[in-house]
Amino acid sequence: MYAIFDIETTGLRAGRDRITEIAIVLFDGKQITDRYSSLLNPGVRIPAGISEMTGITQDMLEEAPPFYEEARRIVELTEGAIFVAHNVRFDYSFVTAEFKRLGYSFRRKTLCTLKLMRKHFPELPSHSLGNLIRHFGIPVQNRHRALDDALAATELLKLILQKGDGPKDMLLRQHSKNSMLPSHWDSDYLHSLPEACGVYYMQDAEGKTVYVGKSINIRKRIMQHFNDKTVKAARMQQMVHSVHWEITGSELLALLLESREIKRLSPPLNRAQRRKVYAKAIHLYRDAQGYMCLQITRLEMSQMAQKQSNSTETGTKDTSIRQHPDGLQIVAEFARSSDAKRFLQRAIDKYGLCPRLCQVEKGIGPCFHYQLKKCRGACCGKESPESYNARVQQALGYLANEAEETFTLIEPGRTEDERCLLLVRKGYPAGYAYLNPEEIDEALKQPEDYIKPLPLHPENRRILYRYLERS
Repeated sequence: MYAIFDIETTGLRAGRDRITEIAIVLFDGKQITDRYSSLLNPGVRIPAGISEMTGITQDMLEEAPPFYEEARRIVELTEGAIFVAHNVRFDYSFVTAEFKRLGYSFRRKTLCTLKLMRKHFPELPSHSLGNLIRHFGIPVQNRHRALDDALAATELLKLILQKGDGPKDMLLRQHSKNSMLPSHWDSDYLHSLPEACGVYYMQDAEGKTVYVGKSINIRKRIMQHFNDKTVKAARMQQMVHSVHWEITGSELLALLLESREIKRLSPPLNRAQRRKVYAKAIHLYRDAQGYMCLQITRLEMSQMAQKQSNSTETGTKDTSIRQHPDGLQIVAEFARSSDAKRFLQRAIDKYGLCPRLCQVEKGIGPCFHYQLKKCRGACCGKESPESYNARVQQALGYLANEAEETFTLIEPGRTEDERCLLLVRKGYPAGYAYLNPEEIDEALKQPEDYIKPLPLHPENRRILYRYLERS
């Protein structure tokens, strides 16, 4: 079954703009079996240009239902159907965005009549809906109204089906055009791959994992791998025989499990992510004048292994200042140089530290912050070591404890009736559990009784806080 969609909107951006009219034509490949259309109150003003083009005015929408009142019917109408539209990315993005605002994940297989018309009728000068309507003489009474345009797109789908393609063939070709899929991957295998969030394992013919990845849509991401034209993708296309996966529901948990599995399995195609040197640390030293200075330096993985060992034995994370192999005192460690710089810059701004004494600014004499009256002059002898060092001591506490919170996160689960509880202990993701919603309150009282542990690795902290900033 095909569900041919057309929508009218207040603009072009699904994350910002809203749907003003929606139409769905159900087509079984031979005939139209049902149709649905409705104006929708977007809750915002319609731009004058949009009203002029569609004929939909603000007054027409005053008594129209909001999207949430029509959502159930849209789900029921399209259950098990393929979502079809002319430029399907546009329509699908708006519909899924509206459902996302309601806390519902709307997912359907998609087909794009625009792409398919380009494939089957490459000789036409334009494949816009308006030009195709004129070229094929499709009768339309109201252009830029959802139902009429959806019916026109249905006529285009009929023309495409006359070329002999079945739905599975069209889906496979649409998503695998110019790709290098393994020869034994037929359309059934492709559609067995989940359109869900999780971690996937690409394996060679002997069952060895050659690549581990994560995606919010596993099938789509795997197809992208086989469409890429990079050297890495070429190796992947040669080596990969099968794919296995683990659905997580939570994107954050997928990121954490991906990192863990790459370190555990050392897949040959994940070379950049399985490095054994743990990038950077902020260390502390005193200069010849007695000023306490902070500087970013390299930190070996062996030190982190010792720290993890200590944390496992004590059940807590070691936040004391440790020794670098060169005798420097380590304050904090980071997976990337950019993370260390950003963290140190926050300490400089918060406590009025001198960028010169933190090795952020090079040169001699007063630093630029001194000219801006943000530095009190430790770089040029205007502030005593005792006064400056007192603020450095405050910054040390900040660097050691700013990301030391203990809290829990409730993330999406693997199904609609499940939640993922993630425990963060002293700034580190400590473990996770899948629970029914009614179990959440009890689990929050004593989460350690429910969770499956995660390794205490500093990269997990970076993953956590980057995710929180982005979300």
